[in-house]
Amino acid sequence: MIKVLIADDEPLLLRSLKKSIEMMDGEYSVIDTASDGKSALKKAEALNPDVIFTDIRMPIFDGLEFVGKLREKGISAKIVLISGYKEFEYAKKAITLGVEDYLVKPINPLVLQKILQKMKAELQEDIHEKQEAYLQAVIHGGKIEMEDCFFDEKTEICVLYLCFGTYISYRNIQFKINDDSSYNKEIIQILDAQNKKYWILDGKYDAPYNRLMEDAKFLEKYGCTAVVVTCNTAHFFMDMIEHELRIPFISMIRESAKEVASLHPGSVVAVLATDGTVKAGLYQRALEAEDLIPWVPDADIQKEVMYQIYDRIKKGLPCDKASWQKIEDACLEAGCSRVLLACTELSVIKNDEKLSDWYIDPMEILAKRVIEFSGKKYQ
Repeated sequence: MIKVLIADDEPLLLRSLKKSIEMMDGEYSVIDTASDGKSALKKAEALNPDVIFTDIRMPIFDGLEFVGKLREKGISAKIVLISGYKEFEYAKKAITLGVEDYLVKPINPLVLQKILQKMKAELQEDIHEKQEAYLQAVIHGGKIEMEDCFFDEKTEICVLYLCFGTYISYRNIQFKINDDSSYNKEIIQILDAQNKKYWILDGKYDAPYNRLMEDAKFLEKYGCTAVVVTCNTAHFFMDMIEHELRIPFISMIRESAKEVASLHPGSVVAVLATDGTVKAGLYQRALEAEDLIPWVPDADIQKEVMYQIYDRIKKGLPCDKASWQKIEDACLEAGCSRVLLACTELSVIKNDEKLSDWYIDPMEILAKRVIEFSGKKYQ
């Protein structure tokens, strides 16, 4: 969401402009308004807007003075000046002072729409430049300080472990989310995939496919020698993307199937995963390719699996032992030689509950393969 602050001392214009901006483009949100330069400055400091629309003529201090104080405080929001015809030349001069654009009163809706489109494109380009800078810094071992936030706190982070040359780079990047909470992650790319399982279930693949393709090409361009995705469900899209890459994609799913085949060739193997992963058939195909027999739970047991993932682990609650026993009994009754914990939340259960080696964690298999790929010995 692109955050907008409007500063103008005309109440009618404030209301009209706010309504127009939010109606024209759903990605814009007017987070606040101000009627003078002083209050606008305070709100800009507190809210950190992406775009500020400001009138030239305002009480206390005018629009240009307001812009100057913004820049003095290091606020880099994009500025659109609002002016009357008499201040037209004044507004044009302001462009040289770092103001991105201007609107002449009365506001022409078509001109406003073009400005919104332009601002959105420029903000997206700014994000790409920052991402490139961070990735370059990680690849070349530079120090990373992330002051500006270009990650939405509602975005699910898809961690990509990258292999550089003959070793794996595990570098901590600390970045702040909009709510000021801090996270430590490995080298990252964003998959805005809060509902990725629904994309799979509904058959709407374009958004995640295009985003992951863009990210994978981006990583390839900057010298990564392999790509690894630690999200099971995202493999649905990576299986389509890997053929477009010049560097290898180390598949957690395929490697897990190979591991089970080496331990129990021709056996029945349980797949415990989300509805999306199960429906996509990711593990089933990989197991069949290794001459194994995949087993997936029936509807009742699948509900127990989803309950453990979404109502327990994702909510920070421990495994429900009674529910897990139902799952385990079903796997035993099906004659499964091994059980694949094909969801990262289930990896948590294995660790917390000290589950036996009968349960195989694909994350552990992936870690082993990546270490081996890097030329190191797995211990």
